[in-house]
Amino acid sequence: WSVSTADETFQFKKLYEGDKAKNVTDGYRLMLASADKTNMVIKSPIEYGNKTAYIVLNFTAAAK
Repeated sequence: WSVSTADETFQFKKLYEGDKAKNVTDGYRLMLASADKTNMVIKSPIEYGNKTAYIVLNFTAAAK
């Protein structure tokens, strides 16, 4: 996975056993809404009717 602050995206790829990340061209790119040491919010745009809606994913770091 990687984060690009320039275009505010969170990207990741699914790798199967034996795959090399550099050889995998398919993946996912989501909009990075916010991130800090304990929380991250990412959004995925979807078409809803004639408008764009967003699936919002909230992540919180597990307690130690």
